[in-house]
Amino acid sequence: MVLQQETAESVIAAILANADAVCSVDDGGNGLNAGLNGTNHRDAIAQLQMLLQRVYIDPPAKDTDAETIDNASAVKQMSKSNQSSTVDTFAVNVGAEALDACVQALDRRLADTRNLIHDCLSAHAAQHQQGLNRANTDLEVTLAKMKSLRTSVFDMLLAENPTLASKRAELAARKEEIRAAEIQSRLHVINLKVNAFKESVEACSIILSEFGDIEDAVDTLRDAISKLNDIDDCDEVVPKANLEAMYEEIRSLIVNRLEDAFSNVLVIQPMSKENNAVTVTTKSSVRISNPHTPSTPIFIQTPTMIRLIKSLNIHNSLYASLSRSLLKTVLQMVIMHPESVIESTHASQTLNGDSVQVGTLKIHQRVSGTTTAHEKLTEALSKLPIIFEFLSSTFFGLQEQHSSDDLNPTPPAELIQNLWPSLASDLIDNLLNPCIPTTSAALQTFPKLVTAPCVNFEAQMANIKWIPRNNDQTNAPPTVWQHLSGFCSSVETHYCNVRWETCMQKAREIILHDGFDIVPVGEGALENSNEPFRIESLSKYIKLNDSASRSQDSPGLNPIYPAGATGAEGLQWLTHFPPCSISVRAMNLLQVIRDILNEASDECVSAYCASRLYLLTRDILTLDLGLTPVKHHTRLQTFPQSALIYHNDCLYMAHSLMTLGVQYRHGLSTRFANESMLKAEEVGYIDLSVMYRQAGMDMFNLQLRIQKTNLLELLAGANGLGMGDSERSAHVQKVLAQVIHSVKKLCSLWAPPLAPTMFHLRLSASLVGWILDAVVEEVTSAIDIGDEESRKLHESLTNLEIACASVFVHSNGNEDAILEGRQRLSSMVPCYTKFKKTKEMMVMSFAGIMEMFRGGRGPEGMLFEHERGGLVEFSNDVLSRLYIMVKPDGVQRGLVGEIIKRFESKGFKLIALKLTAPGKAHLEKHYADLKEKKFFPGLIEYMTSGPVVAMVWAGKNVVKSGRVLLGETNPLTSAPGTIRGDFAIDIGRNICHGSDAVESAEHEIALWFPEGVAQYDRAVDAWIYE
Repeated sequence: MVLQQETAESVIAAILANADAVCSVDDGGNGLNAGLNGTNHRDAIAQLQMLLQRVYIDPPAKDTDAETIDNASAVKQMSKSNQSSTVDTFAVNVGAEALDACVQALDRRLADTRNLIHDCLSAHAAQHQQGLNRANTDLEVTLAKMKSLRTSVFDMLLAENPTLASKRAELAARKEEIRAAEIQSRLHVINLKVNAFKESVEACSIILSEFGDIEDAVDTLRDAISKLNDIDDCDEVVPKANLEAMYEEIRSLIVNRLEDAFSNVLVIQPMSKENNAVTVTTKSSVRISNPHTPSTPIFIQTPTMIRLIKSLNIHNSLYASLSRSLLKTVLQMVIMHPESVIESTHASQTLNGDSVQVGTLKIHQRVSGTTTAHEKLTEALSKLPIIFEFLSSTFFGLQEQHSSDDLNPTPPAELIQNLWPSLASDLIDNLLNPCIPTTSAALQTFPKLVTAPCVNFEAQMANIKWIPRNNDQTNAPPTVWQHLSGFCSSVETHYCNVRWETCMQKAREIILHDGFDIVPVGEGALENSNEPFRIESLSKYIKLNDSASRSQDSPGLNPIYPAGATGAEGLQWLTHFPPCSISVRAMNLLQVIRDILNEASDECVSAYCASRLYLLTRDILTLDLGLTPVKHHTRLQTFPQSALIYHNDCLYMAHSLMTLGVQYRHGLSTRFANESMLKAEEVGYIDLSVMYRQAGMDMFNLQLRIQKTNLLELLAGANGLGMGDSERSAHVQKVLAQVIHSVKKLCSLWAPPLAPTMFHLRLSASLVGWILDAVVEEVTSAIDIGDEESRKLHESLTNLEIACASVFVHSNGNEDAILEGRQRLSSMVPCYTKFKKTKEMMVMSFAGIMEMFRGGRGPEGMLFEHERGGLVEFSNDVLSRLYIMVKPDGVQRGLVGEIIKRFESKGFKLIALKLTAPGKAHLEKHYADLKEKKFFPGLIEYMTSGPVVAMVWAGKNVVKSGRVLLGETNPLTSAPGTIRGDFAIDIGRNICHGSDAVESAEHEIALWFPEGVAQYDRAVDAWIYE
């Protein structure tokens, strides 16, 4: 047998060696072919055949050992006795193993070769692809040959030895019998284990029902679970799920008994008259309920119960449940008496070799009470760590090995993970929610009151190891700090929602109020120390954002706010709001906005709350813009004074919003730091200011159109201005008087809200201008007017002129007042020149009229080219007047002639000029808008140091073009070619003064030239204007 094994091993080694040669592909596959046809391969096959021949047929060689000879002789004898070449089954198996080993080796070499082919193809695909593919194919052919050889050998053996198949079948049958016996033995062992487990479960059940010994039952249950874990593959006997169900059933009975007992481990004694304290004590032993023997009490020591609970791995859930119950009770007491004192005492007991912390928690009521919510909350939270310390020492004092000084072991992380969510909910429901104030002022500061004690509370909880230090979120459960932060955020959101609702309701009540009670407002200068307020940037913003939204009025209306106006003309109102009257409604609404912004700027308000409050103000203002014109539509169209009040409200709101945006931006910017909701630079109301100004202009222009229609309809009642008979003349006089009365009535209605401002004068000029223009049209449309009728018409027009002049001065009897009124009528009413020439024409001779007609027909021919149609006061392409004053430094330097030369060279007409030495009072009126400035005294002193030259220039766009000729206020920034750019250096000596707007020019002309200006025609005008 030894010889056979050695020979088989040598054959296998030879074949494997040959396989290594076969698998060599270094020469592109040639080695494989050599291996297949080489001596090694043929020798291996020959040795295999020789082995089979020697083992199965030939006798052993003489030089073999005795055991091999005996085996061979036995085989030979067996063959002779059976009269056939019968071989031993062992020899057949050896041959089969040899062939199988060869096949398996070739399989492995084939896999290795394939990997090698893949690597070679990757590195040298182009060079070795053909050879490697051929080597792979040849190797597979070799493997097939080896498998075929194995099949052929076994077929040959079975054909030459008929009894071989029966011998192998007998051997397989004996193996099957042995396997069946092993299975029977294994099933017997499983039955024994299952029966042992069932006996343990039944014993546990008997212990519980008959004796109630919970400790013995738990020990028996642990023995049962160890037996159950030892049972594997028992489904052939009994399903393991049935055994697990039996275990869970008896375990649930034990757990229920322990839960009932554990729920009574703490004794809570409420306060009484004798004992002014709430005492929480841990029992040393508890009673175990036994439904089978209710009359017989069974007690278990607390340490033993805790040990049993831990052994069943139910201590976390039981501890969390009992902790929540205790916390709820203690929190209720703490909330009722936050000033109470909590004492926690601990005593270590040893029972049956187990240690347990037996603690007493006492809550003593203190007489002195806590007053503020902050103190109440701080006191309540400060007691929670003591409660948690008591719980830790009581229920986790039992440790297998703990030092005597570690009385507060760290609770398991999984317990805290289960306890914190419900604990945080209890804290919020029982401690924080009852403390939430009801008033909005207190509600505003409540989140901060919660945050302050929570910081200290978190530190205390970290000290007793109930929350991790440094807020390590990866290894620790969520802390109560996170829940309280979420609670504060919810309270803050709730507060913002409540404030939005209450403020919007209050604003809506103010807006919907029907009364238009008025209150005077004085001149309000913009006070701002936070950042520069530049009119230039505001003007640019308004022009860019507002020019496209201006409404187009009907042709010929010439309203107080003409079509195409950008609103920048009234920018002086942003820094100095003129005296007028506004409604109490607007004042109250603006006060609501200021109150909200003051609240948002408070340091105790968070960034989120400040952002919400600022956005609330924008919501209120947007509501006012959309709701007021709709709600009061009828009143605003019916009552002229209401329309003007609303106009003033809008302008005052626009002015105030510009001021608020500047004043509160700095205070609110710190509240919006790192806040995605709103950025600091977004705080402002410029867009809403433009919308308010537009709303006021639209509403007032609408009212002016209504009043113009009414006046013209009233004037049309005269059916022309014919003065035929006395009755007809009296009727015309009556209609004109009624028209003037209506105008004066309107002006009297509008005078209180407007006060004597330039806007009021412009408004009066618009009303008078409509009447005079209509009268001129009626007169010029007449074909034939007699001398007597012409005289009466002249008288009527003269009375009308006096009445119109009195509109501007509110007086009819004073000659000086009438003269002042005519001057304003001349300067501010565009069609007054046409009206005056029409009136003069009524008393002129025929020759004079014909001479003034200049070849035209009718009174229109009397007018100069630039006078036809009158001066359109508020158009950008009209003739206007400019006041220029050469200051003392310009007079002393002899630059008066140069300045006059520049304006004349431009093409403007000089209509007034004088050298004067104004007094201090006169100059203070001129510079009244600079009275509050620090440099005002020095300016007056400088202007009174010498004479000045005052002059008035007239021309197309003279104000705008004149400002360009003068240059910038600061000579250093003035362009070369301008007067200041060429002749001045210092801003305090900038040579001359020029009006900055048409309105200010008219005001200054009336101040410096009360006697009026010259009216004359220039022959060069036709060469200057188209």
